[in-house]
Amino acid sequence: MFDKAIDKAAGIIREGGVVAFPTETFYGLAVDPGQTSGLSRLIEIKQRDAAKGIPVIAASFADVERNFILPDALRDALESIWPAPLSVALTPREQVSRTLCGDFTSVAVRVSANRLARELAQRSGGLITATSANLSGQPPSQDAQGVMAQLKDTIDYLLDTGKTPGGEPSTIVAFEKGSLRIYRQGRYDVAKLTSLTGLSCLN
Repeated sequence: MFDKAIDKAAGIIREGGVVAFPTETFYGLAVDPGQTSGLSRLIEIKQRDAAKGIPVIAASFADVERNFILPDALRDALESIWPAPLSVALTPREQVSRTLCGDFTSVAVRVSANRLARELAQRSGGLITATSANLSGQPPSQDAQGVMAQLKDTIDYLLDTGKTPGGEPSTIVAFEKGSLRIYRQGRYDVAKLTSLTGLSCLN
């Protein structure tokens, strides 16, 4: 149903544009993370502090492995868990722009539970940014009206598929010192990850 719209959106992303798109939680903003100019424009549009870094969505587990270093302790579990609203802080490989890291050494990465978001990432080259489609400090948007109310004509395209589920954002975790650290408890229950890996959670 949205095939042509996804193709159009992916083409805009590959050409350096900014696209608003639905995820399993809220609408996000996608640019090609390999294009510095697109990342700079994204930061400007959101009025986001570049030091905070920029999260990404990968089209598949293989795309995560191709672009980021996966800890052995998490690899099998993540391969079975993803797609899911679970982001993991991972060290980027050489070809990935360090702009995504901000002041950190890692990037929050997930394979989205939203099929359309994964398809958009796949057609755009395997990775897209996934920061929420709103001005920094403002609430995230569940629908096209909310996106446009905040971003108006600053973006190049809006992939409108109706209202997203909203609710809690994705959970963000990291593998540190042989354990899991929860940076943001969101929609995904970390207990499932600890059960699969046998890892404990740091306080």
